[in-house]
Amino acid sequence: MEVLRPGTPGVLGVGAEDALVRVTTRPSAVRPPMGPQPQPYYPGPVAQPQAYRPQGQPPMGQPIPNARPIQPIGQPIPNATPNVAPIGVPLGQPLARPAARAFDAEELANIGREVVTNLLRRMRIQARPRIEFMPPEPDENGEEDNQSPLVTINLEGNDLGVLIGRRGEALTDMQYIFNLIMNKKTRTWGRVMIDVEGYRTRRKANLVNLAHRMADQVMATRQPITLEPMPAHERRLVHIALLDHPYIRSESFGEGEERKVTIFPK
Repeated sequence: MEVLRPGTPGVLGVGAEDALVRVTTRPSAVRPPMGPQPQPYYPGPVAQPQAYRPQGQPPMGQPIPNARPIQPIGQPIPNATPNVAPIGVPLGQPLARPAARAFDAEELANIGREVVTNLLRRMRIQARPRIEFMPPEPDENGEEDNQSPLVTINLEGNDLGVLIGRRGEALTDMQYIFNLIMNKKTRTWGRVMIDVEGYRTRRKANLVNLAHRMADQVMATRQPITLEPMPAHERRLVHIALLDHPYIRSESFGEGEERKVTIFPK
């Protein structure tokens, strides 16, 4: 490249001129002659595969002889084989589930002891289970409760406070896991209660005393009192403690863990 005339920038772009240059190309090197190039391959027409057709079947598009016509959805198929029912059960009648086997208190105690022992071994906690049998308790209407615990497994040992937790929360969680396993084994729920060093017995006595004190306060003030949130089995103890009170009634309000017992004057 050769500059013939340099350009001038001008003043603030005024009077500017473009530069004039001459550009020449260099002589290119002579390439050696190339050998023969491979010719492209053009395949011939590809034969289409023939659709498989069983022997004796007519070509596509022609009707199949002796074929069963397509039955519309929802209509019964003629000459179809009827459903087969078990022996002794009429056709069309729903099959009844087998009744769950009833377990007595001693069987529940043996199964519960095995479940608790396995739980303690997995938690690496040493404790001795002691079995206590209990009579059925009345429900809130004074009738025999078919869901009340029949067996209590009291765990005894050293440093078992970790199984109780704050306000019995750890014991409640352990009871829930225990109930799940027992339900799978015996199809029952809540018939075996777990206790730790008599905690539930002491808690029950405290709740009964609390219910009676609050009942006296409601009678004196004629104003309802709401207790702190409690799990279902503790609310049930409060209701049973005030069931036969001539001037007091109790009801539960709220949802989930915030459900509380309120004591009213009659």
